[in-house]
Amino acid sequence: MGSIDLFFPLSEVLEIAEHAVAAREYSPSLAQLDDGMPGVASLVWAKQNSTYLRSNK
Repeated sequence: MGSIDLFFPLSEVLEIAEHAVAAREYSPSLAQLDDGMPGVASLVWAKQNSTYLRSNK
């Protein structure tokens, strides 16, 4: 299977990143859950009916 390049507008990514950094708590990733570690500010690539970035708040 080939690779796919995804592009997101930088101004919108910065807005989401600022939201993630400003949050007081975060949802841990599956790896963090497995390791018993807390979540940290992150951007999450999500795919449901479309593909998008979100903060892990």
